[in-house]
Amino acid sequence: MDFGLSRFNARLRTRRLELPEISDAGAPPLTLIVANLGMDNSGHYSWLLKHAAPDQSAIPAEGTKEWISYNRLRNAECFGEAAIVGWENVLADGQPVECTPEHAVDFMRQLLDQRPDVFDRVGTFIMKRDQPEPTATPPTDPEVLGKE
Repeated sequence: MDFGLSRFNARLRTRRLELPEISDAGAPPLTLIVANLGMDNSGHYSWLLKHAAPDQSAIPAEGTKEWISYNRLRNAECFGEAAIVGWENVLADGQPVECTPEHAVDFMRQLLDQRPDVFDRVGTFIMKRDQPEPTATPPTDPEVLGKE
């Protein structure tokens, strides 16, 4: 019996983030379509396994500016490969760019380099899981609440 739980896979749930600050005036905003990160996202899990044990000599000393830059670059690569699953209105040389993991990694690297403020906003959005919205106003009537 299939209960259909696969439809709740984090990799299949996506959210949209518009980035008007890096979109041309009057043009539709560049929009990223992202999946949640976490162990229930197979792309994220695969990325972690692939990059789990980097060459320790390549990692800068903890707490240095170089260490921060190294970690931000790893985040850019992780976000591009595992979280960005689609986009709209992304152009290169005036032409639409297909969203592939390679293109998304390149995009995130350039965003980190050229607009770190927007990179931070994208990272915050990606790392924050959806919070369920209430579907109805909670009852306040004492009879409904079972109180008299």
